[in-house]
Amino acid sequence: MQLKLTSQDNTRVNFIPFLTLVIALISISFAPIFIRISENELSANSTVFNRLFIFFMVFGLAQTIRQRFYSSENIEIQSPLTPQHWLLLFLVGILSITSLGLWAISLQYTSVANCMLLNNMTPIFTSILAWLLFKKHFDSKFIFGMILALSGAIFLGLEDLQGTNSHLIGDFYALFSAVFLGIYFLIVEQLRSRFSATTILLWRCGVGSVLLVPFILLTEGNLFPNTWQTWLAVIGLGLISEGLGQRL
Repeated sequence: MQLKLTSQDNTRVNFIPFLTLVIALISISFAPIFIRISENELSANSTVFNRLFIFFMVFGLAQTIRQRFYSSENIEIQSPLTPQHWLLLFLVGILSITSLGLWAISLQYTSVANCMLLNNMTPIFTSILAWLLFKKHFDSKFIFGMILALSGAIFLGLEDLQGTNSHLIGDFYALFSAVFLGIYFLIVEQLRSRFSATTILLWRCGVGSVLLVPFILLTEGNLFPNTWQTWLAVIGLGLISEGLGQRL
């Protein structure tokens, strides 16, 4: 999300986007806790599957009801989908399960603090890829803001990073997850001019769930939780971290 200052008052930031961003970040921050609880019973891949599947079922049903009663407000039928749209929507699903899977695996080896800290390196990869692929340029305010935000993340996790040597594998997975997440955001930016955030997430979760099912059944065999604690964790991932965090 980008916050833009209006020409009428360049000293006041639109409060609603800022509040939305804060709520989204708080919702996403619960994800590693939910993942840790879920991985007491489920594998990393099963945890990711339940996160995506729960979002797809709940918000897919809500979207269907909305389109049924408010079809006249649907603005996504202006033009037919192009092959590029189909490709990007499919890539969204692939990149999401790759990034979320690596992130979930990293929590098996490293601490929540390390995982969140390294995953916050996403802006670096997003900016570099945007510059290389789309020739985008960033002004000094943007660069300063990114450095300030990343510095804050580093200082918050500096104490925990002192033990990184024993968690090197997990840290590598978390950092690699940030790379794929950066690519994911660039693709979403291309799709947002055509689709709503909910539609993109439904594709992300639908494609991701379908791709994970055969892999989990062949290698692990356990798709859904058996205990109520794990059910609460994956429901939290699907509705809070995915439904609020990613969607907002």
